[in-house]
Amino acid sequence: MSHLVEKAFAELNCHPFTVIQMSDREKFHTGLLKYALDQYEELYKIFGVEGEFTSELEYKSVDLIIRKNKIPYIIVESKFKTHVHNSKVKNGESISQLQKYANNNHDAMYGFVISLFPEKNTVLKIKNHKYIDEYKNITFTNKILNILIEIKAVKNPLLKIWIDYLNNLKVIVDYVIESKLNSLFDNFELHSDQLKLSGLFENYRLNLLSNKINKESVNGKFKFFGRIDNTRGNALFHFEKKFDNPLDVNFNAYGIQWQTDKIKFYIILDNINSNTSNNKRIELLRNIGIELQKKVLTIPKIKINEIINREGKFRSINIYKRSMFDEINDMPKIICDLLNYLHEINFKLKL
Repeated sequence: MSHLVEKAFAELNCHPFTVIQMSDREKFHTGLLKYALDQYEELYKIFGVEGEFTSELEYKSVDLIIRKNKIPYIIVESKFKTHVHNSKVKNGESISQLQKYANNNHDAMYGFVISLFPEKNTVLKIKNHKYIDEYKNITFTNKILNILIEIKAVKNPLLKIWIDYLNNLKVIVDYVIESKLNSLFDNFELHSDQLKLSGLFENYRLNLLSNKINKESVNGKFKFFGRIDNTRGNALFHFEKKFDNPLDVNFNAYGIQWQTDKIKFYIILDNINSNTSNNKRIELLRNIGIELQKKVLTIPKIKINEIINREGKFRSINIYKRSMFDEINDMPKIICDLLNYLHEINFKLKL
């Protein structure tokens, strides 16, 4: 299978969309979908509807709006490089971006998320809307690709180029899904970096990992439990707890983070200009980092005695190295053990 995936990567690396640096852009692929809908009315069947519709890009922050008789009928959120995330509204509250778009389109009948990987059912749920209980999830490389081929959109020169791109991408996406948490082939990360899609593949695997973590044993002990973000194209796995009676008045929160192959223990300060607070933090990072390695990480270690990561409100120490593209079936237990041990030694973080 890996040779087919490598062949697909090779095709995509020299594909026109990659050459012009548009291959990883969500708006670009959403625009291609809008163009396809304008060219082929029967393509609206991907939304399970038939009839006369019009589409518009970027309406009230929604990626694609489908209108019937000039009234917003379907709201579409496109996710090509990232997954569904939360948005902050005017009062500072954090809500699902899907909920926000539904709130802004009261009369829409349907909501759709179009992605490369399936989204969790929990993030598709909607509250307090007249018609939409949840967004339906379809993918670029399955339903959309299949119907583009079915309606012979390959006759259109631009859409043929898009179909060629999606066909090769399907090989890679299906391979990642089939691999689950097992190791991907050696050059996978390098190839996916060239397409600027590494963070998406990592994000998908982290979601699988999160589903396997024994939440009963650690949930409630950390404010942000298994939050998955994407920063600068890199996926990030994050567990955080606010300090309760901290050793220093500037100590804000602490936790475990996994990003770019490094698992880190970190501490956040409110005021980084306090030398006293910074010195206490460095000492605590080093001492607890070493203790986590000794008590939890019995597997090969990385040297942490001298290196503390760069200064700032967030500062960390690397305690373990593991690529998200490796075989990571054992990572749910390792993460649970780290979190539970941090909970056990909570007294060392208090006055």
